[in-house]
Amino acid sequence: MVGCLSINPAHHAVRQTVHLRRIGAILLIGIGVVCPEHQAQTVAEGDEAAGAIRGLFSSVHAEREAAKERLLLGVGTPTVPQLLQLLRDLPVLEDARDDFDRPSPDGSTENVEKLIKKYFGRRVGVQVKLGLSTVLSAEIAWRLREDIFDLLGLIGDEQAVPLLIQIMENRETYTRLANFSGEMRALARVGSPAVPRLIEAIETAEDRASSLPYVMSEPEEELRRGLVAERVAQVRARAARVLGEIGDLRALPVLERLLQPEARSHSTGAERDYVVEAIQRLLAHKNSGIVRN
Repeated sequence: MVGCLSINPAHHAVRQTVHLRRIGAILLIGIGVVCPEHQAQTVAEGDEAAGAIRGLFSSVHAEREAAKERLLLGVGTPTVPQLLQLLRDLPVLEDARDDFDRPSPDGSTENVEKLIKKYFGRRVGVQVKLGLSTVLSAEIAWRLREDIFDLLGLIGDEQAVPLLIQIMENRETYTRLANFSGEMRALARVGSPAVPRLIEAIETAEDRASSLPYVMSEPEEELRRGLVAERVAQVRARAARVLGEIGDLRALPVLERLLQPEARSHSTGAERDYVVEAIQRLLAHKNSGIVRN
């Protein structure tokens, strides 16, 4: 069983600062004030965020921590979109690292070269594959994703939710359900704003899994049904675990429906266990008077 997420007091203060800055921006927009100084500050924040994001790639622990602190304490409008874009760019860079000679979808390497310049400057060098293997090893890529998930969770911006859920849905089925993965931690920290989309992920899991391409030629229908059922069960279990962690009672009817006989065609014992655990956590919140909705 996963315990409640704990928030470092310093991180709590950071989140309060983030929210105060958002309120200030909303007030400025509401009264129609967008002064040149504010526009210049936004551009400066974008440059600062870009520089700090490049710092996340560092192999030096102290430099990475400093970059994370800059992103948290100096968070502005550009920060979250840039972090989300990095999550989207990482698979492209990893593909180039693993097989740079393989043509990209548009038949060129122009996009990869732009991304290399954006994140690494000249550090990759002429031998791109060798250079990427150094600055974006599997370990660095894994650590980078975990850092981004932690940052997105601490910032708590709702705009990160769709991509985080997409990553959760696409996570390989062989990944152990017991792992409370980075994108799940981030979603739990975002909290109640993530609940509607998590509920949607549960309710549309079968349609989404059925539309996925499976790596086999003309799979037998029985085998295909098994693959779909496995994917659906894992998505529902992961979403249920996050919902249980958040504690928002809007999720209760959806989770209870997953235990009904008609919903069990795409369920496993492990999935049901996690759904039951999530329901128990929600009921505990309800009985304790801690209601989040």
